[in-house]
Amino acid sequence: MKWNFANALRAQCAVLAAGLLLTGCSGVQHSGAGSARDAGVPGNSVVAVTSLAGTRWQVTRVADQPVPASINSTVQFDDQGQVFGSAGCNRFTAAYRLENGGLRVKRLATTRKLCFPAIMSQEEALLRVLRGAERVYLQAGELILESARERAPSRLVPLPEPDASVL
Repeated sequence: MKWNFANALRAQCAVLAAGLLLTGCSGVQHSGAGSARDAGVPGNSVVAVTSLAGTRWQVTRVADQPVPASINSTVQFDDQGQVFGSAGCNRFTAAYRLENGGLRVKRLATTRKLCFPAIMSQEEALLRVLRGAERVYLQAGELILESARERAPSRLVPLPEPDASVL
C-alpha cells in the first residue's frame, strides 16, 4: 500500500485507540485553552505527532490570522528530514526533526522575491513559526504549531496527494 497522509492518520488513530483501551484514556490530552467550553466536543482532543515524514499541508492560519485564499502557503515534510514549500511569496527549504513535542528547523533558506507588504508580513510570521514551533500536535484533523515567537497557534490542513497520472 502506498504511503499517504490519510493512511498515516488512520494508523496513528488505530494506535491511539488501542493505547486508550489499554491505558484508560491517559494517552489523550485536551487543549488547555477553552478546555471547559471544549470538553466533550468531538475532535478537540490533542494527539501527539510522532512523524511528519511524507506529509503535505496547506497553511490556513498563521498566529491565528487567516491566510487569504489568494496566498498559497504550503509546507511539505519528506522522509529525509527536509521541509520545504511556499511561504506565500517565496519558496523555502530547511532541515527538520521532531524533538520533545516540538519542531526543530535548521538551515532555513528562502528565495528573495519581493511581494505586497501584507503577503510579506504573513510570510515572515510563518517562517518565525517554523523556526520556533515549540509544540506540534494534531487536533480535529489539523496540524497545530505553537511558537513562543507568536502569541497564537498556526493551523495547517492536509493536502491531498498529487495525482500521479498528471505527473
